[in-house]
Amino acid sequence: PLSERTRVTIGTIAKYMYVPESDHVRRLEKLGKNPDIKTLREKRHKLEIFVNQFGDLEIKELTVPMVINFLMEDTHSGSWKNNFLTVVGNVYDEAPFYGVNNLIKPTFPKFTRQTVKKDIFTTEELNILFNEGLWQQLSKKMYEKQPQFDEGYISIYLMFLCAISFGLRLGEAIGIKAKQFLFDYGMFVVDGFYRYEEHERTNFNKKGSAEDQKIRVVPMPEAIAGIMKNYILETNTKPDDFVFLRYGQPIRKHLAEKWFGRAVELAGIDTEGRKLTPHSLRYTYITRMRRDVAGETVRKI
Repeated sequence: PLSERTRVTIGTIAKYMYVPESDHVRRLEKLGKNPDIKTLREKRHKLEIFVNQFGDLEIKELTVPMVINFLMEDTHSGSWKNNFLTVVGNVYDEAPFYGVNNLIKPTFPKFTRQTVKKDIFTTEELNILFNEGLWQQLSKKMYEKQPQFDEGYISIYLMFLCAISFGLRLGEAIGIKAKQFLFDYGMFVVDGFYRYEEHERTNFNKKGSAEDQKIRVVPMPEAIAGIMKNYILETNTKPDDFVFLRYGQPIRKHLAEKWFGRAVELAGIDTEGRKLTPHSLRYTYITRMRRDVAGETVRKI
């Protein structure tokens, strides 16, 4: 009888979602989606928030206004809320595997993203920021009270020089290996990035996966090629070694950000009303490239 059917709640459907080795994750993998541990953790966190609020309901009882009104009271960004809605949609996708059939998946309205874009540097500011003497001075200031921790400035300085020269994300710059420099061809290959939390480097780019790597190739300015070839030879860096090290390990993200912020400050660059971070170097690179190169080519680079 209908009155005695098993009640399948949202909490029941969500119980093993995003759990490594679960049937849900295996299905995602067979569908060509290969979420990493960090992604699974982030999605699981949002799922738990959703279950805490609506877990006792059957999914057929859930309405769009319930979810949207809940999110409107939340203080997270529009981007976070849209990712939350993606997780909610995944619960609807999972429901048929628990016997909930003929379910119509609703369309949730999207929240406006209010992400503040990073600002770019002017040519004059770049010339000041990448004056090597500034970084020498910065290194002395940062370690004047703890000189035993001072390993010099050169690795961090050159890492950021590569970031602006190749349009790299910070993780890509930290994860640079010597084999990425194709000096004979005047090219630099971007084939992965360093994951800060896992302390490991991927073999694919941000938009890719282990199966679909999304490698890109970037022209290498002659001046940078000469500098990096000498540095790799001087440090005896092997092809598969990380190029930029601090205390024997790839440079930590928070340390790189700290150095960059202080370098901008020491350079006397006006930051009033501007958001200048290491990622600003990538935006600056793209902006400068678009002056001389077709947009489609810049996109591939």
